[in-house]
Amino acid sequence: MNALFDLTGRVALVTGSSRRIGNALARALADAEATVVLNGVNEERVQADLARPTIAPYIAAKGGLRNLTRAMTAEWAASGLQINAVAPGYIHTEMTQNLVDDEEFNSWILGRTPAHRWGTVEDLAGPVVWLASDGSNFVNGQTIFIDGGMTVVV
Repeated sequence: MNALFDLTGRVALVTGSSRRIGNALARALADAEATVVLNGVNEERVQADLARPTIAPYIAAKGGLRNLTRAMTAEWAASGLQINAVAPGYIHTEMTQNLVDDEEFNSWILGRTPAHRWGTVEDLAGPVVWLASDGSNFVNGQTIFIDGGMTVVV
């Protein structure tokens, strides 16, 4: 393993790690030799910066997490802690299969996403390992969008 991305001696807390995306990210961190602390029993939900009808409380909570990431950085960066977040776009999992199967919604996703595809849990693993590694030592307080470019286009 490249020493820049070796997580030996690092501890990673993965929230939402009991299933799906969080579990896959916990495995990727463990594969990079991190000690992983698992937390979570609730189902993940794959969007953080785009709103749609019926999910207003969820979107508000995600906005709170972005600002919490910033606030924690302001308070703890001087102590050597890195606080970052990832914001997955539409990721194809068993939980989103019904959306993939919905031809109208699926067409909207494919047309709206510059990558013209759904993300996979594997698409998330590399950026998460990078954020936990020495490769991102000067990255702090950031929310990294892993969404195939969806949030950068109109």
